[in-house]
Amino acid sequence: MPTYEYRCEQCAETFETNEHVEEHDTGHPTCPKCGSDQVTRIPGAFFAKTSRKS
Repeated sequence: MPTYEYRCEQCAETFETNEHVEEHDTGHPTCPKCGSDQVTRIPGAFFAKTSRKS
C-alpha cells in the first residue's frame, strides 16, 4: 500500500496515511490533530526497485 503525506491548512500538522490507490482517488483524509478536512497532499519521493543490477 502506498503511503501519502498530507499537510493540514488550518493547524499546519503534517501526517501520513496508507491508502490503496482506489481510496486515494475517491477518499479525502481529515487531519488527525484538529479534524479539519482542509488538507493538501505533499509530493513525496518516488522509488522504483528493479531486479536488474547496475
